Amino acid sequence: METFETRAPGEPAIRPLRPEDEAGVARLLAACEDYFVAATGSAALPADVQSLYYSLPEGADFDQKHLLVLWHEDTPVGLVDAVRGHPDPATCSVGLFLLDPRVRGAGLGTRAARRLLRAAEARGTRRVTATCPPDWAPGVAFLRRLGFELHRPEPRQSPTVGNRLRRPAETRLCTAVLRLGADAGGAPAPGDQAGGGAS
Repeated sequence: METFETRAPGEPAIRPLRPEDEAGVARLLAACEDYFVAATGSAALPADVQSLYYSLPEGADFDQKHLLVLWHEDTPVGLVDAVRGHPDPATCSVGLFLLDPRVRGAGLGTRAARRLLRAAEARGTRRVTATCPPDWAPGVAFLRRLGFELHRPEPRQSPTVGNRLRRPAETRLCTAVLRLGADAGGAPAPGDQAGGGAS
């Protein structure tokens, strides 16, 4: 995936994860302990950075995987883990959209997400899926702000969650769906929603 360098002032830079980013991303995962505890029951480990490269849902290919880093003031402040074209060609499955707690609430995550949603729609994506712990208030607010519909955890758990294999403790995640373009059914476009990032 290309770098998203063209941006308005104050928007984070978005580019693919590079090997030299791994130490900064490991620090980001550690800073987001509150999310990982809510989602999986335990904090992230340093090895989780490496596992991001290989974690795929059944039926997906590695060329569909996109790991993006959000940069602000020369610091990695966000991470996006997505699989394009899964589970069908018109869908993008987002496994993670993390934002460093130090910059939450400033709108960086919302602006970055809107840019990525516009780019995905331009490439033919018509549906974006994500997951979120139901009691994770920042994530629920973030998804609703972007126009996602949230659905309660399913009683029967599939072996995958979002765009990767399910961890044993991931049993209570809501699913979130956003329809883009003509499939949006008259809903406001992602860029028209109210602002202020919280993920």
